[in-house]
Parts: sequence; C-alpha cells; structure tokens
Amino acid sequence: MPAIDRYRNDGDFLTVETMGGFVKRVRQERGVRLTDLTDVGTSSMSRFENDQIDLAGSRLLSTFGLIGIDYRDLNIRHILTVANEDDWQYLATGTWNLAKVQTLRESLVGAQHKIQNLSGYQRMVIACIDELIAIHTGESNQFAPGLVSRVSQYFGQLSTFSGVDLFLIGALIDRVSVEESVSWIMPKVRKIVERQALMTDADVRNNASIVLMVAEQAGNEGQFTIMHRMLTVTKQLIALVPEQVSVAYNFSVSVALMNLLEHNNSTNRRVFARIIDSTRVIFPRSYYEYLSKYVLEQGWVSQAELEQAQ
Repeated sequence: MPAIDRYRNDGDFLTVETMGGFVKRVRQERGVRLTDLTDVGTSSMSRFENDQIDLAGSRLLSTFGLIGIDYRDLNIRHILTVANEDDWQYLATGTWNLAKVQTLRESLVGAQHKIQNLSGYQRMVIACIDELIAIHTGESNQFAPGLVSRVSQYFGQLSTFSGVDLFLIGALIDRVSVEESVSWIMPKVRKIVERQALMTDADVRNNASIVLMVAEQAGNEGQFTIMHRMLTVTKQLIALVPEQVSVAYNFSVSVALMNLLEHNNSTNRRVFARIIDSTRVIFPRSYYEYLSKYVLEQGWVSQAELEQAQ
C-alpha cells in the first residue's frame, strides 16, 4: 500500500500513514459512511482502508471527491468538492456576494443527489449559509447560539483544518466571541507546533492563516493579550514553513496592526501604510487593491497616508 506525505508521531518515532489509513481517518472525521461510497462498494472500501487491497485510481477518484480528498495531491479539501471551492471566499464579510453564496448553497444541496442522506456536517454548513444570508439581508441580527455550538462541535472533531474550513471560519469569526475562536484553533495548532499532528505545508499554512484571523479579531476587540498570544503562535508555525512567503507577509502585517491598535500614533500608522504598500511589489495588484480598500474601510490608515507610502 503506497504511503503518502503525512506523518504521525507514535511515541518516540514518526511513522508514515498509508493512503488507506489516511482515507479512513478523513472519511470518519467528516461523518461519511462506507455505505455512502457506492462507486467502490462497502466491502472493497473497507479492505482498502485497512491496507488489505489496492484500488485502481479511476475507482477512487469519485470516492475522494465525496470525502474531500484531492486525488492529485491528497490535501484535505472537504466532503463537498462538488461545490466550486472559489465560491467559499464570498462567505466572509469583506467579500460577501449574495449571488455567489446562493450558488454555493445550491451546489451543496445538489450533493444530496449523489448520496442518499446529507451528513451532519453538510446540514450544518447549509444552516450556516442560511444564517449568514439572513444576517446580510437584514432578516436576522445575530448567529443562533445553537448553531455556534454545532460549529464548535464540528471543528472540535477535526485533526486539522482544510482550505474550506479556513473560508468557513473566516465567515463565522465576526459572529462569535474571540474566546470561542481561540477554542476552535488552539488544540490543533498546539499539536502542529509540538509535531504531534499529521501535517503538510498546506495544513500549517491554513492554520497560520486562521490564527492571524483570530489575532485581528482580538485586536479589533481590544483584547491585546490574546492578540499577542496569537502572533506568538503564528511565529512558531511560520518556523515550520519558512518558504511560505504569503504567511510571513501576513504575519508582518498583523504585527504592524497590533502596534497600531495598541498605540495609534503617526509613526505606527506610517509603518503600517508602508507594509500595505509593499503588497504592490510582492503580490498581484488586485490583492493590493483589495487589501488597501479593506484597511481604509477599517479606518486603520487614511487614503493620504497610503499615497504618501508609495
């Protein structure tokens, strides 16, 4: 059985996780039953997961889609790869797009045609989308406490966050307390830092991005002790993936933001504006335009200060 590039800390040594074991773990975490995987068959899939047989790639392809594994690189994506992953970004407050979100919801509901019953995860995500639509259209003004509990329970059962989890947390983070956000991320981050979790560079990058979201949330709420803690954790994660330029850049932005929020003076505003301006050199101009618009909306710097930084 071929091994994949994920490692588990078993006592004093690292063992390589087999593909079958990886598939089984992800399937169970996402709440997908063997009986849902009709393209392969319950018996064959069970034997594959227990490293008793190999399966042809063509038979595994549709199965990977249902449990959220990308066949090309075996990064966890999510159960519902039938949905356009790009549409998840429109759930966040800063990028909210009702038409895109409604399209995403239709894609998720359409998954019911592939499996007999929606899993608890699938129902939870659809409920989150419905709640966000209600909030953005003015039909509601807060996230239902019961749904927050369901989300927390879901995040608690995962061993790591996928890229889609990143989008989901980004959409929900403005609707929960910073303490709740910290409870979502810290158990997984702690395992990664201690190298006890199965991890790839993508895992570390996703977790670092989520920690920085929480750092910003804490700063906006004036909880600088938590913000300091989140930035310290991010620095530890960056050390694991030093080649990830985007994570390191976002960390520098967050550090400058912390200094600005704690001490809002001309020096800190000028430093922050210069870091934002450097985005034009490092990343595509579209990202600079998005980021500069966002910081202006937040009131962190003025248009004049951004122009002076150029």
